Amino acid sequence: MFGSMGKHVLVITVPGLELTASPWREVECLVEKSQEYGFKILLLTMNSISEEVCSMLRSFDIDIFQVEFRPRGHLLRQRRLFKIVKSFFLAVVAYRKITRKYSVSVHVSLDYASHPFEAVLPLISGVPFVFFQRNLLEKGSRLGLFLKSIFAKRIFSISASTRLLLESLPVKKSKIIDINYGVDVCTSKYFWRGASSSVVLSVGHISSRKRYDFALEVFSSVAKRVHSAKYIVLGKVLEKDYYHSLIRKVSELGLEGKVEFLGARTDVLDFMSTSSVFMHCAISEALGWVLLEAMAVGTPVVSSNYAAAMQIIENGKDGFLLDAFDRNAFAEKVIELLENRELAEFLSINSREKIAASFSTDAFAATFFQELKKMIR
Repeated sequence: MFGSMGKHVLVITVPGLELTASPWREVECLVEKSQEYGFKILLLTMNSISEEVCSMLRSFDIDIFQVEFRPRGHLLRQRRLFKIVKSFFLAVVAYRKITRKYSVSVHVSLDYASHPFEAVLPLISGVPFVFFQRNLLEKGSRLGLFLKSIFAKRIFSISASTRLLLESLPVKKSKIIDINYGVDVCTSKYFWRGASSSVVLSVGHISSRKRYDFALEVFSSVAKRVHSAKYIVLGKVLEKDYYHSLIRKVSELGLEGKVEFLGARTDVLDFMSTSSVFMHCAISEALGWVLLEAMAVGTPVVSSNYAAAMQIIENGKDGFLLDAFDRNAFAEKVIELLENRELAEFLSINSREKIAASFSTDAFAATFFQELKKMIR
């Protein structure tokens, strides 16, 4: 049994893993650092994951199990009680089998669901439960999250916004641990070199919450002044009707040939390194991974001034924070960065330094594993 061999056994649960989306970034960092801190990781996933991802994880001695550790959302929405009970019973059986075999020390959830079903599994097995609050409850239940927090021994809050959400439930402040996500891409391979490309880049799922309709209107103003400008969007389509409305808007604004939607990509950092400006127009997010990545590469960032962005960016020093509804301000700053190379390079240098100092993978892993060790001593 691994627990008796000098390593702490850590269960991490995820809904699934794709190289182009969270929580892959978090998992990648933690598995790379786990042995350094004396942890053996078991990964429990709701959905199957690709052989490529499995191979990468197994190279770090990660054991992978596909377990439905909570009822799926459609069962809860349809209130299919028998299937919910059956699903939960099977989850308990599978979980007990795993925890007995490996002598699990602690369970950490990177799932996005707010309901408390998952938290009951470690409770039944006598395993401390911890979860990351990594969204702002856009589609979840406040009651469910409150119950989940009651069962948790600790909660990792990834930003000031998620802390405010947790404290509003209310959750005991002593349970909340602030943690900065870590990005480790400050290498020469991804050093920003897009000052003269005139490419404006956005990255994120295609959904109305990301406000690409607003971004297209901003870029329309940019293109009228900087004729060589091009706008590229990378991200999986989550809302097809919204995506089709964006395609129509491109035509209405006369931007054919200047705007490209390229879907989900695994080479996002390459695009960032060769783009002149990174534009982010969302107004409500738990954090903004893409901001961290763009800044780590050194791509100058223009973002709306939502709370989590304000926690990352110092306006005018390592990026620009603007009124989320001021199209003219967005357009002017994008144009200024396209035309003023000295300003763009100033932001680029400062943004890389910011990420290295405050959002490193080393700091993220250290906070995470040290907090776990405090609980399981």
